[in-house]
Amino acid sequence: STKVFNAGPSLIEALFAGEIDIGYVGPSPALAAHLQSRGQGVRVIAGAAGSGVVIVARAGSGISGLNDLKGKRIATPQLGNTQDVSARHYLISVLGQPNADNVIPVANAEQVAMMTRGQIDAAWAVEPWGARLVAEAGGKIIAEEKDLWPGGNFTLAVIVTTPEFL
Repeated sequence: STKVFNAGPSLIEALFAGEIDIGYVGPSPALAAHLQSRGQGVRVIAGAAGSGVVIVARAGSGISGLNDLKGKRIATPQLGNTQDVSARHYLISVLGQPNADNVIPVANAEQVAMMTRGQIDAAWAVEPWGARLVAEAGGKIIAEEKDLWPGGNFTLAVIVTTPEFL
């Protein structure tokens, strides 16, 4: 049977709990699972997708480029998922923020309403959620994450399972 998760950390919890056998997840939750289980609880068996992440700004937020994200309320799908880790890294390492307290974990399905109400200024969003922020909330794509990586290449999703299932 199929189960749908908002983001990778929830999928990893289900994998460790034995609720699922195999799943698609971002590299950050896969690495966190590897560390949490000391290399014993998860196996990456294939790459599944690359690219597909956009940074979308709310109309009227004053954000026209990545440098404008400093201090703004930025939504990511879930604490510790790949987009969350990328956004926090960018704000601290590239923009020089002292912390990433302005990064707010918000379920993908709730981001359109929050952007429309002005509760978030931007979102570090995986597709198709980025396109929905543009179409339904009037957001504007200010960057694609692939442009922040050497050669424009980064892994967005991998397939993970447990050693027992494998």
